[in-house]
Amino acid sequence: MRSKGVKEKYVRMVQDMYREAKTRVRSAVGTTEPFPVRVGLHQGSALSPYLFNLLVDVLVEEVTKEAPWSMLFADDIVLVADSGEKLQEKLELWRGLLEDYGLKVSKEKTGVPGV
Repeated sequence: MRSKGVKEKYVRMVQDMYREAKTRVRSAVGTTEPFPVRVGLHQGSALSPYLFNLLVDVLVEEVTKEAPWSMLFADDIVLVADSGEKLQEKLELWRGLLEDYGLKVSKEKTGVPGV
């Protein structure tokens, strides 16, 4: 957040929201007791998609090109190239970069024509 110029008061506000966070799981058989959440974004929070996109934006700064060559939508990334070969190279570059930071890239959802 800081590297993107977000004001410090908002950084601290988000940190406070995540400090000692707890959640419950509700199912057909009942609701669990509250338990701590130590990793990840808060499910159902309106802030979570923004935080996720901000994180990905920082991680991929060095490989991002102007739209329409690469665009981020929530948890989807659109990559465009002049050929299937260049697109595959770009996909592998992004996948390697994101996986280096512990994110998982779904290979099944890729829309690479001819690959």
